[in-house]
Amino acid sequence: MVVLLFLSFAACTALLSAGEKVKQTPSDMLKKTGETATIQCSHSIEGYNQMLWYKNVEVQMQFLGYMSYSNALPEKGVDVEIKGSASVNEQCQLIIPKLNLNSSALYYCAARTSNAEAYFGPGTRLTVLGETPKQVNPPKVTLLKPSPQECSQQKKKKKKTLVCVATGFYPDHVSVVWQVNQVEEHTGVATDSRALRSGDYYSISSRLRVPSSQWFNSHTTFKCVVNFFNGKESVAYEAEMKGEKGWDQEDAMTRDNFLKIWQSAKLSYAVLIAKSCVYAAFLFFLLRNIPLGFLGEK
Repeated sequence: MVVLLFLSFAACTALLSAGEKVKQTPSDMLKKTGETATIQCSHSIEGYNQMLWYKNVEVQMQFLGYMSYSNALPEKGVDVEIKGSASVNEQCQLIIPKLNLNSSALYYCAARTSNAEAYFGPGTRLTVLGETPKQVNPPKVTLLKPSPQECSQQKKKKKKTLVCVATGFYPDHVSVVWQVNQVEEHTGVATDSRALRSGDYYSISSRLRVPSSQWFNSHTTFKCVVNFFNGKESVAYEAEMKGEKGWDQEDAMTRDNFLKIWQSAKLSYAVLIAKSCVYAAFLFFLLRNIPLGFLGEK
């Protein structure tokens, strides 16, 4: 009898925050049917001696088996091999032979010990391409600014939402990163939990909520970076835009322009006064030195 253990995906992802203690490689794999996939995992937690392996099935995690010290205990009826060691800083491998299309999934390892919390790795996304694989296609990235309704003057003080959309890619090996002024931003980010498939290709969207003071500032740069694994390496595809000019910036520019015009006018007026003084002095000198007879006096 096949024994399967399922965990809620929400519960598992709650433990992923401690994943820096567990290293899992590779993060992405593209394979053909009939090939073998090997995933490596290790941990740095003293006293932990077990490594558990899971396969993400829809919204649940299927238990594949575990390693205790150097003893492999795969689940019955699950076609995988577990090798290596679960001791601290040792390598444990999950081997999936004879891949088929149903092997495509997210795979996770988790380090634990008896009566202690499990620490999950970051996961490995495996896609099995089939005997006649579809062509790998990179994403087209589009960055959409906040809607006019959200940016109306009445709602100026509220936060604004930028939307990043990546479309037309295959397979679904993507991650989305936001940057504000070249600095990675995590606050206010909401990304689809998984890419959506339409026909042969996938799409994914991500949203960034920012304070209105950031959006209404033409010096602010927003960038959406979509990292896409093409089977050999991860390539970044990105789109960016500037914030809009705010009323405060427009007022500042108006004041600056007024000051520039005023300074220019004062300078022109000073030059005019100086020229008038020179001209008056010249006339005075000229009149003082003209002979009286020249003026008609006897």
